[in-house]
Amino acid sequence: MRFILPSAGAQPLRFSLPRLLLLLLLLLLLLALGFIAYRLCRLRRPSADSVVACASNAFELATATASTEASPLLPAHPSTHAVHAVHSPHSHSHSLSLSHSQSHSHSRRRVLVLDLDETLVHSERRPNGGTWVLVRPGARAFLQQVAAAFDEVVLFTAGTQPYADQVLAALDPERTLFGRRFYREACDLRAAHGVIKDLRLLGEPLGTVLLVDNTPSCYSAQPANGVPIPSFFGEPHDVALMQLLPVLLFVARHRDTDAREALRAGAAVLQPPERGPVEP
Repeated sequence: MRFILPSAGAQPLRFSLPRLLLLLLLLLLLLALGFIAYRLCRLRRPSADSVVACASNAFELATATASTEASPLLPAHPSTHAVHAVHSPHSHSHSLSLSHSQSHSHSRRRVLVLDLDETLVHSERRPNGGTWVLVRPGARAFLQQVAAAFDEVVLFTAGTQPYADQVLAALDPERTLFGRRFYREACDLRAAHGVIKDLRLLGEPLGTVLLVDNTPSCYSAQPANGVPIPSFFGEPHDVALMQLLPVLLFVARHRDTDAREALRAGAAVLQPPERGPVEP
């Protein structure tokens, strides 16, 4: 076998078979080394997809830890954060139409997050060391209806886990009303203006989540997702939950739009504006 070099005046060279095999082996070795170097570079520089996947896994792990672990250093008594009576601002009505759904609209998940103290119950410490818990009027019927209408009802409380679990054992003895539970450890207690409950911990799109809470600071991280409710301190004729229920059911039904937009529309349609004193 003859190989002709392209240079001018080249003379034909003769290669013996052993020499040719040696050259082929050297070429394969160079190719193998090049492939190994390429793989090493790929391992040292992970793709963007792998980075996102790792970040997502870490976030899910942090969320699960925050929702299940209880601090053994915290006493088992109700939350002591300041609460304020907050009424829904009826004066700012929004005329949002829900009939504008686009051709690519789809049914969206609906998640309702509920506070515990002064929203569903009111707790008082007794001199003998016990805790007296008053359930807000209509709370059980309210929970049954929202649990049937929403994909998930989540508890998010600034109270400790031992206390909250005891209260929920009475409100939800069969554990069919609430899904996930977030306790004091999941709250931001260092905020200057009160406790903050960051809804991003749920891992849900913010357009699918609403938080019902009597303390505005709790939803200050996502104010458009907050649903204010007056604080409950044991009034026997309180009707706040039943008044709020039609608006929440409206949001649960209209899944072709953002939950925050549906909330504004439902409040404008279903909640009448506050009336001043009637003049004689």
